[in-house]
Amino acid sequence: MSEHKELDERKKQILKSIIDDYIMTAEPIGSRTIAKKSVLGISSATIRNEMADLEEMGYLEQPHTSAGRVPSVKGYRMYVDSLMDMSVLTKDELLFIKENLEGRIDRLVDLIKQASNVISQITHYTSVATAPKISKSKIRNVQLLYMDPKRVLMILVTNEGMVKHSTIHLEGVAHPADIERVSRILNEKLAGLTVEKLNVQLIHEIQKEFGVSKDFLFSVMMDIAKTIQNENSNESEVFMNGTTNIFKYQEFTDSDKARAFFDFMQRNELINRIMLPQGEKGMIDVKIGSEIKIDEVSDFSIVTTSYSLGDYMVGTIGVIGPKRMEYPKVISAMDYITKELNKELEKMFGEENVKDD
Repeated sequence: MSEHKELDERKKQILKSIIDDYIMTAEPIGSRTIAKKSVLGISSATIRNEMADLEEMGYLEQPHTSAGRVPSVKGYRMYVDSLMDMSVLTKDELLFIKENLEGRIDRLVDLIKQASNVISQITHYTSVATAPKISKSKIRNVQLLYMDPKRVLMILVTNEGMVKHSTIHLEGVAHPADIERVSRILNEKLAGLTVEKLNVQLIHEIQKEFGVSKDFLFSVMMDIAKTIQNENSNESEVFMNGTTNIFKYQEFTDSDKARAFFDFMQRNELINRIMLPQGEKGMIDVKIGSEIKIDEVSDFSIVTTSYSLGDYMVGTIGVIGPKRMEYPKVISAMDYITKELNKELEKMFGEENVKDD
């Protein structure tokens, strides 16, 4: 970012030292503290002058009650974008993640809940995960109509009389007779089911019994689920873990801040807003304080990313913590856990999960 170019290397190192220290202590940082820890070999007086410059440039702030400085949102942004040293998860942490996610769960919602729980335990912050909201509408009829070798029109009718249609784009080439056959099979198997019944086991049963392409079957199932869900709710289902972890951080022992946080966590529409995926699929997004653009969480930072199955973005997962969040640890943990979560999703719907009798 252009606003970062005004900092020379010495100012960057001092800013990094201040933020590293403040993340660990939550105490305003003075020039003597940095001089003792700095490997730059410069005096406390020089550091004090540099800190004054950093404050004037908007990277540091000075609380009224202290002679020390604390990072501003701009300072944290600089730190996250280009100064911090990335963290490496320990062997025990990697083992804990794998043991809690690998191969033990066969329902999507349970897997997302478990991933959220793992992130909270690894980071010691509040974790939030979203998954497509389960609709209680039942499928009355599904009809697939051949359009051309690459496209199929799906018409869906629910028990509430809702009629929706969408176009399914195929990877391979379809023939009219095959589409008609699959349409009959789906009506036989899906009539009377709710979206939550469109699970992995059902997909495998249909695939095994009728030899229907797994990829095509999954595309149809996802399209049915999305069609019904979008009609019933614009919000995703939200799972949270570690909401009381916020009390571990001294800046939130203030009852007003704690109350504002808990009030916010009860508002699903706001949670859904901050959890909307940003940027490319799987990219980790960091929003700090006022960047979130919601007053109730202006004292917090939020780190989010999406999890997916192939090209289908299933939902998002994230961490909410203080602005002095341990960003290197959180980002490393999020990156690894999301990759493991994506692997487990692939296993759920993969060929290796289909067992012969």
